[in-house]
Amino acid sequence: MSHDFMSTLTGSFAMPAAENPTVAVMDAVFAHHGLNARYINCEIAPD
Repeated sequence: MSHDFMSTLTGSFAMPAAENPTVAVMDAVFAHHGLNARYINCEIAPD
């Protein structure tokens, strides 16, 4: 039996990222639908 340990990554590049609750919502949606996916927030300063 093989296992796939590679998750699909989705996310956001924003500033401020710490105040964005989308990660909790999306991770709950992925789990609810049995998807091997993760949502990440990346804090990137605007130029």
